[in-house]
Amino acid sequence: TTSTTTECDLVEGKQNAYRQAFLATGCENAAAGTSYWETLLDNQALNDMYTYCNLVKSGSASASQKDFCCGFEEECLPEECTLQTEIINPCDTVTTEAVNCTNILPSEFCFNRGSIKEMEGSCQCDCDPGFFHSDCRGRIESQNLVFDFANDTTVVNNPERGLHDWCPLSFDAFVSDITEGSGNLCYGSIYMDEYFTGDAYLSDWTLMTNISGLLPIIQSQFDKIREKGKKIIFRIAYDSTGTKPDAPIEVVREHLKQLSPVIHNNSHLIAFYQAGIVGSWGEWHGSTNLDSTASQQQVLEELVSTFGSTNDMCNTIQLRTPAFVAFHRNGTYPMNTTSVLDDENDIYTCSDMTKFGHHNDCFLASSTDLGTYPGGERSNEVMSLEIDTEAVPWGGETCANGSTTLISCTNALSELEKFHASYLNNQYHPAAIEQFKIEGCWDDIIRKLGYLLRVESLRLPLALVAPTSFQVTVVLRNIGWARMYSNRPVILTVSNEAETVEVELQNVDTRSWSTERGMFELNFDVVLTESFAETNVDIGLWLPDRHIMEDSRYAIQLVGPVAYVAGKNVLVTNLPVGKANSTTSTTRSTSTTTSLTSSTTTFSSTLSSTTLTSTSTLSSSSTTSTTTAHKDNCKCLRRGRRFFFN
Repeated sequence: TTSTTTECDLVEGKQNAYRQAFLATGCENAAAGTSYWETLLDNQALNDMYTYCNLVKSGSASASQKDFCCGFEEECLPEECTLQTEIINPCDTVTTEAVNCTNILPSEFCFNRGSIKEMEGSCQCDCDPGFFHSDCRGRIESQNLVFDFANDTTVVNNPERGLHDWCPLSFDAFVSDITEGSGNLCYGSIYMDEYFTGDAYLSDWTLMTNISGLLPIIQSQFDKIREKGKKIIFRIAYDSTGTKPDAPIEVVREHLKQLSPVIHNNSHLIAFYQAGIVGSWGEWHGSTNLDSTASQQQVLEELVSTFGSTNDMCNTIQLRTPAFVAFHRNGTYPMNTTSVLDDENDIYTCSDMTKFGHHNDCFLASSTDLGTYPGGERSNEVMSLEIDTEAVPWGGETCANGSTTLISCTNALSELEKFHASYLNNQYHPAAIEQFKIEGCWDDIIRKLGYLLRVESLRLPLALVAPTSFQVTVVLRNIGWARMYSNRPVILTVSNEAETVEVELQNVDTRSWSTERGMFELNFDVVLTESFAETNVDIGLWLPDRHIMEDSRYAIQLVGPVAYVAGKNVLVTNLPVGKANSTTSTTRSTSTTTSLTSSTTTFSSTLSSTTLTSTSTLSSSSTTSTTTAHKDNCKCLRRGRRFFFN
């Protein structure tokens, strides 16, 4: 590299540069203090100088403002105030030419802010990881500071999606911990034949209507599931072996009546509901007592009544085949290929169109998935499911042994994406899963199942002061295969070492954040009190489960943030907050937002903010950052408030 440097006092040179700009603006104080301006970006400091000049010129300046512009107890009246465009430091005469460096030059923002780390033996001047990202992504856009986030490929364990294991509800059993990559779902089945083992139920299920002894067992299993931080895929069945009869409708009705309280008390731990009840394993084949359409319709009516819906979740009931869904939704088959999303309100109001979803327990097993589709209709069924599952959940498992030609990464990735797949069985079928691993797509499947929210950008004012109000904009994108099926609070957190402000969006439903909808722009109006002045703050995004807000395991982890701490996604840390004064607060407390793309959905509303004692402050000491790799053939040297390659 090459460099030239003018010898001068770097600190004094910068101070003189501010004063020269102040004089050129129209004020006459050649000894004005510069310490406050040194905390600002150059264009902000210049705006501040311009404000002082105009206040004195108009005669509306206070005594202290006049002293600052004219000099202590001096008189002056600027004839003209001229907003300057740059601050020229005579010491900033360094030229650079970086050779074979990862980052040829950091962004102009990093230069101006003076927050690049000095790194010996590195060609890359990294931004301080406690303040900016390692590749200097902070940039200026329309008088705002914008952080862009990289396309992270991290696999995260989020609630209500991913791979599931097994956690039976009908007998006392171990519930496993959440393991890396496995997700936090488990298949929670109630098999009535297991509870009545040893009884003569085969001859007459009507003798087995009292299940009061089963209820505490179920509650105990729910308690274990809660302890492990999991949610379940819920199914009731009467035959766990494929050889026993199911129960008649009057017995089913009585059992559901007794089960209803324990289901409702634990509904916050149920991610998906499967119809079950009918036939072997509750998979709607091989039924003894419920094989007629009328009796199956009665079963669904009882399930809808038992499961119900809430403001946050429709409790869609998944059926075994598209034919069952189509018939019980509107009495016809095949499925109507008109999207259930023709009316967006269907998702939120839990209409008949979103009452039933899909589970396929023989995914890629044969051309019909062993009876899931009629013969010769697979392509048509796939096309219909692609539309239908935009709004209703799909999940399942493979039941092939790996010998079928359909078991391949090409087919799996294609159909799982089309079906907007939310979950798969982590244990079955082992040969099929092994084939996906051999071909190299298993990790991608794990990552894409369900929703996966990535942070695209964060936008906030160039400098923060307190007390003041300002707007923060977070842009997200869902890069997973499915939408969320439960609505969640969307909360921005602003924290210093002593307190936290939480701002919750009031008019947003996270169930609308589908892959097809592109990016989602979230606008938060933040109010900081004077207690935040002259502190550093962290800004985070928190998407907890409204019913289990105290447990961070049920919050959503985003892809891209600096860190994930106690359920909160840390977007940026150690942002300095200045102290507002009468001349600068108005010029630095507003935020302009612009639509990023035509496909961006914007959510903004009147927001409520709550100040909390800091028990969840996002401390910079608890965050982590990844530094971009760089070559060791040069170093960064500090020059005054700027940094240069040498």
